[in-house]
Amino acid sequence: MKIKVIEGEKMKKNKILVLVAFSLLSVVNVNASCKDYYSQSELDYIITNSDPIDLDLSCAEGSIFVQEYLDRVESSLNEMKNKEQHISPFYYADPVLDITPIQQEKSNYCGPANVKMVLQYLNGTSLSQSVYAIEMETYSKGTDVWRVTNELNKYSSKKYQYANNLSQDTFKSIIDSNIANNKPLILHSQTEKLALYNGHKTGHYLTVRGHTLRHPAITVDYVHYVDSNNQDYGKGSTFGNHYDNFNNVYNSISGGRFTIY
Repeated sequence: MKIKVIEGEKMKKNKILVLVAFSLLSVVNVNASCKDYYSQSELDYIITNSDPIDLDLSCAEGSIFVQEYLDRVESSLNEMKNKEQHISPFYYADPVLDITPIQQEKSNYCGPANVKMVLQYLNGTSLSQSVYAIEMETYSKGTDVWRVTNELNKYSSKKYQYANNLSQDTFKSIIDSNIANNKPLILHSQTEKLALYNGHKTGHYLTVRGHTLRHPAITVDYVHYVDSNNQDYGKGSTFGNHYDNFNNVYNSISGGRFTIY
């Protein structure tokens, strides 16, 4: 699912989303003008996965997101891109963060498990998955993206935000910046794009802990991630530390999926 952005207006931004909602779509009243820019399925997904304070359901500015939110995220992404030019020209592996894998306790607990992994790494301590699940109002299908973001910000001094529809270059810049700053990022991926999932499709949180770059083209070859899900879809257990090629990982968050960084 791609979010359509209006070229030329204020909304010529990346089309960056907010995560995870709590209200039923059937009761959300969206102004008809929004449907000039988004399909119904796009509107449903955005509303369900976004913090209501970041939305403008009138689409008065040509986007369903408020200008303040778009400006804030664009500023953050530009800052990351400006740092990218200070990279030496040789083949190397970026530092890989030493994150301890934690298996999710329930099928819908990938959100709480990833929050626990990240906070355990950042703080050296963490609460139980059930506490995080209660605080984030995890429900049968999982946890809203914006609630995951807020939970990280509640317990960490490294402030997180979320975005979607990122270009490959921007996604690479986000990984560069986060890993350089010792800050794991979380992907709300579509798993059928990942090699270990062997075509199995579900929305799932993963924690990125590093990547490998090739110079001088600055090409990301592999992304290293931690998976809380302990399943085997024909290519070995999904649980633990893994890596996949950049295109697979990028494709898992393209089409409207979220990156928490």
